[in-house]
Amino acid sequence: MHITHDKGDVAEAAVILDLTKRGFTIFKPLTQNTHADVIIMKDDRIETVQIKFVTPSKGKLAVPLRKQMSTTKQVRETYKYNQTNLDWIAVYCPDPEVVLYLPREVWSTNGVALNVRITPTKNNQSKGVHTVDKFLCV
Repeated sequence: MHITHDKGDVAEAAVILDLTKRGFTIFKPLTQNTHADVIIMKDDRIETVQIKFVTPSKGKLAVPLRKQMSTTKQVRETYKYNQTNLDWIAVYCPDPEVVLYLPREVWSTNGVALNVRITPTKNNQSKGVHTVDKFLCV
C-alpha cells in the first residue's frame, strides 16, 4: 500500500474501530479540509482527534506535527498542529499493528515531528524518550 489516501483510510478505520471498542461515540466532519479527522465523545467529554498512518523506521515512529491542506488545486496551506484546537493525535502503526494516542501536552511544541520508540534505544537511554507503551490509551 503506497497511496497516501489509502494509508489514511486504513489508519482512520483502525482508530475508529479502536475508539468504538473503548466506548467512544465517533463523529466525522463532512469535509476533508478540517483540522480534526474525527470528534470523539464519551460521558461528558468531547475532544478532537487528528489521525496519522506512520510506518516505523529504525525502531521508532516519526509522527509528523504538521499538515498540508489544499485550498485550491494549485495552493496548499501548511499548518502546525499546535496552532489548532486539536486534543489528540492518534497514530496507526502497521508493524507492529498498534494504535497510539498522543495527548496535546506531548506534541504542543514547535517541532516538526515527535519520535516514539518501538524498540529500546541502543544506549538504553530513557530520559526524554517517548515509548509506545505510554500512549496506548485515550
